[in-house]
Amino acid sequence: MLSIAVGIFAASIMIGGRSVLLRALDDTFPKTAPAAVSFQAAPFDETVVSAVKRDPEVGTAQGRRVISTSYHSKSRGSEENQNIVLYVVKDYDSISVNKLGEPDIKRWPRRGEMLLETGSVAFSGLAPGDVIRLEAVVGDQAELVVAGTVHDLNAALPIMNGQCVGFVSWDSLPDLGEPQSYNELNVVSARPLSSISDAGAFGSHLRDEVLEPAGVTILRMAPSEPGVQPIADIFSAVSLLLVLVGVLTLALSGFLVINTISALVVQQTAQLGIMRTVGAKRGQLASMYLAMVVTYGALALLLAMPAGQLGTRRFVEFGSGILNYRVADFSTPPLIVALEFAVGLFVPLFAAAAPVISGMRMPVREALYGSQSLGGEFGEDWLDRLLSRIRGLPRPIALSLRSSFKRKGRLALTLMTLLMASAVFISVSSVRSSIFETVETIGHHRTMDVWAHVYPGQPLERMERLALKVPDVSGVEGWVTQASVRVRPDRSESPPLRVNGVPPDSRYFHPEITAGRWLMPGDTNAIVIDQGFLDNDPDVGIGALITLRLGEQEEAFRVVGLMRGDLLESDAWVNRDELDKLLGNGGRVDTLMIGTSPHDAQTQADAAREIADSFAEEGVRVTSTITQHLLKNTIHDSLNIIVLFLAIMAGLLVLVGGIGLSGTMSINVLESTREIGVMRALGASNAFVYSIFITEGVVVGLISWVLGVIAGAPLSLWLTRAIENAIGLELSFVFSSEGAIAWLAFTVVISVLASLLPAARAARVSVAEAIAYE
Repeated sequence: MLSIAVGIFAASIMIGGRSVLLRALDDTFPKTAPAAVSFQAAPFDETVVSAVKRDPEVGTAQGRRVISTSYHSKSRGSEENQNIVLYVVKDYDSISVNKLGEPDIKRWPRRGEMLLETGSVAFSGLAPGDVIRLEAVVGDQAELVVAGTVHDLNAALPIMNGQCVGFVSWDSLPDLGEPQSYNELNVVSARPLSSISDAGAFGSHLRDEVLEPAGVTILRMAPSEPGVQPIADIFSAVSLLLVLVGVLTLALSGFLVINTISALVVQQTAQLGIMRTVGAKRGQLASMYLAMVVTYGALALLLAMPAGQLGTRRFVEFGSGILNYRVADFSTPPLIVALEFAVGLFVPLFAAAAPVISGMRMPVREALYGSQSLGGEFGEDWLDRLLSRIRGLPRPIALSLRSSFKRKGRLALTLMTLLMASAVFISVSSVRSSIFETVETIGHHRTMDVWAHVYPGQPLERMERLALKVPDVSGVEGWVTQASVRVRPDRSESPPLRVNGVPPDSRYFHPEITAGRWLMPGDTNAIVIDQGFLDNDPDVGIGALITLRLGEQEEAFRVVGLMRGDLLESDAWVNRDELDKLLGNGGRVDTLMIGTSPHDAQTQADAAREIADSFAEEGVRVTSTITQHLLKNTIHDSLNIIVLFLAIMAGLLVLVGGIGLSGTMSINVLESTREIGVMRALGASNAFVYSIFITEGVVVGLISWVLGVIAGAPLSLWLTRAIENAIGLELSFVFSSEGAIAWLAFTVVISVLASLLPAARAARVSVAEAIAYE
């Protein structure tokens, strides 16, 4: 009964929890009126928004100002920079695109206040009443008070990009050194859009037919996958693994039912023979066992359903907290409840059918004389004879091996349960190791200590001079970055592509080229592209000529290399001087790669803060900084979400495996009652009896560990590649030997714990009970 209940419980959490989370998102995300396309642009006013709204293809549009900056927490005495994106809306009561939830203080921010987005609370460590200092007004610092929180389902999570999110009032813009104008336009389509390409075409129409003719300079256009919240898209793909584990857990529970019913039928063969002799029909006997199984299933449902509801709620609360969802309805969908009932009643029946039918087909003579346990007598096949030739083993181990392999059918089913738990645990550990390796690989690709963005771009020589004045800064390299899209031959546009102008002999960027070559001095139209870009544009290859939209112009580039992507955004790389010339920048750079000496986290953080402060004193605004240490942590934390969900899966499988082993050992003790009695009659101590059954459990556990390691290698690779495809980031696969060793220790502990209660029962068997046992 317990094995069935655990299967239902696990399926309820995995399948039901996923359904509740996705239902919550499906219910709430469309109500926020998410933008189909967003434009970052040079400052514009309400007349541009009105012109866009008049376009017949537009449902609604709204402008807002976006400020990328950094802050120190004045209240907490922190001097470390933290990046933040501030959204400024003119009238919060009339938001029509990317709608917000109701603030916890029941009002919108006033001048000098900020509402912190709920997903940024834990990441920032800020609380209502805290004061932060912004690097806003050149040569000065503006302060904002955290007045409360507000939920924005469309906001990026800080664990994904290292940036907190806040909302301030329109009246605060002068205090922040910002003009009271828009620099972002969010637009909703009047008709349903079917794909991101459709959204891109919609955005291109607005850019070409409305915005550019109105004199608006578009810096970047970002179409969105219709109806898909970015993190939910990743969760939806990864959570399919949860469904797989839920189904797998049910299957393993079915194995436990087969084990139990098989042992019961074998144990009662004599009784079956007697009943058959006095006229009992096979159907009557089968119905008796199946009725018992249905009863067990019903009792398991009574136990598992309430526990499953509670577990599902806790899982949903955990998942929604990480994903920044708001879940109002925690009830399990009716279809999932019906599935749980069907599982509780029919899976045990299906699992019990084979052993019951096999038992009913047993000849009366064989039943009357009794049959040995499932698998027959020890010594009947080559494996038994091979084991019997092993000499020098301690008696408990020899007896345990004999007992384990005498019941080969039961052993196979128990091993299957433990094997899957072992393989999944090792696979989850391998995914975690692969994530760590990926983060380290990124560190090898980007060896800068501090990454700083300035706006507007500044002359390279001036940036180098200012940066080298900062204590502990040992080197600086200026880059040019430009938002772009590929204009395909049919004039459709690719998803956003960030073009980086870098020195070919960069000190701080060392790409892993997967095809072709890296940039060379003197390259003019050469470009190297992140190979992840090919997911949407598979026709791009070495030697291909592609057209990119750079601002208001289009330029052709020859693809000379493909490189392994290292961030959650598609990038392309060109010669810095060439990009500077194409954009007419006049030697200005907007991104600085800075080296420090030494390279520890504290030195990096101090340098980032000093750079922001000293640049501001010189009239240069640093919009954001990120250190190598923080970059690694951000990427690790964002990917670690997946590991958390996988760990839950592995935990449930471990629970099922432990119950399966305990059930098997209990059955073995029951079937070995006579043997125990004989050993007790010959003077065997309680410690000797304990050692036999605990050793048997450990032997089974160790065999499952060996098989789990063998199965875990390909499963680890498959799971890593499945997650890689789900998140769109190539992971460096590492098989976790540490995970295999940890699981070995865990296996021994589980085996001992699962065997303790059955061993205690065996030790309590008296000689009289053993002799009287039938």
